[in-house]
Amino acid sequence: MKIKEFFPILLLFIFIFSCKNPNKKYKDSSNNYDLEISTNNDLKIPINENTAFRFSALFPYYDKSGKEYLTFSSSANNSILFYDFETGKYLFDIKLDLEGPNGVGRMNGYHIEDLNNIYITSYQKLGLVKVDTTGTTKQFIKYGKTNNDYNVVPSYTSTSFDYKPIIINNNLIYIAQIPTQFSDIAETPVSVAIDTSSNTIKELPFRFPNLITDEELFTLIPVPDFSRDFNGKQFIYSFNMDENIYITDIETDKEIKVPTKSKYINKLKFSKRIGERSTTHKTLIESSYYENLLYDNYRDVYYRFARIGGELPSEYKSQCSEIFFSGSIQFSVIILDKDFNIIGETLFPKFTYNPTVAFVHKNGLYISDSHILNPSFDENILSFKCFTLKKNK
Repeated sequence: MKIKEFFPILLLFIFIFSCKNPNKKYKDSSNNYDLEISTNNDLKIPINENTAFRFSALFPYYDKSGKEYLTFSSSANNSILFYDFETGKYLFDIKLDLEGPNGVGRMNGYHIEDLNNIYITSYQKLGLVKVDTTGTTKQFIKYGKTNNDYNVVPSYTSTSFDYKPIIINNNLIYIAQIPTQFSDIAETPVSVAIDTSSNTIKELPFRFPNLITDEELFTLIPVPDFSRDFNGKQFIYSFNMDENIYITDIETDKEIKVPTKSKYINKLKFSKRIGERSTTHKTLIESSYYENLLYDNYRDVYYRFARIGGELPSEYKSQCSEIFFSGSIQFSVIILDKDFNIIGETLFPKFTYNPTVAFVHKNGLYISDSHILNPSFDENILSFKCFTLKKNK
């Protein structure tokens, strides 16, 4: 065959192969959009004996009439607190028994499907407890074993601090899993689906990425963990020690790995666990890692939070615990479009906001600015600023 005849055929084969290549190229247009403060949508929650700055779960809730609530967990009172979203006024709480016929143990998370179907997670219970607004137990959903004889880990928490809430879809309850000292990381499913109608549990095929060894799992600070959200068809996973995010389709079991690196983190920083709690909090503050991922169903975008470490100034070292729970030093929010392309990344000022106290609303992305080192900090108010997407010129 002559070279001039072979060359067009070669180009044709290259074209056909490239069309069949499943590896999509994701765009990084991180200067296209920013998060901008919406000055008319501040939210102020008065602090009283029922409210505290430290809580593991915060979720908005909308009842059938359209009334909006902001709900918090209260570990001190073992209850869920309800506030009026418009006024910030405390309305009522759902008190949960520790023991007895309606005992749920010490609550560490929850999911409100509606006011008569509230799912509670607890370290003391080997399953989910479903209660109503009186705190009366309606159902106990035992974890047990999956279809592949895997023992479901009972320490799952449905929280917003490390955001992986209970997801209910098509009558299946999806909960997350974490490896334990008794399990193999590579063999641990990241999520399982509970079918209460058949009393069966199915493992989702997605497993933990190969990031660390079993021996490293409980020796690192921060503890290797992940966040998970759901867009109606896909689960999106953000692991704190991985620059990529992972998308899994619940219908086809298809998995996609998407590079989602923060431009403000050159290298993720994890440390060996040593010392006392104050030392641990200082190490956490100074570490760089990825954190929660939230799906914004109103704008069909995703927000991936990235903690940006650095040395804590010496004058603040006596306040390590308070600073850590207030939001540490600094963070950014990576913005992804509906196809998981990076369309922006907003860097937030130091010692001002708390990335673990945030939620999505029709107004925008609310993030608490009740940081103990924020000059406007008020110990009597839990304060939020609302951020909206702004297209850069």
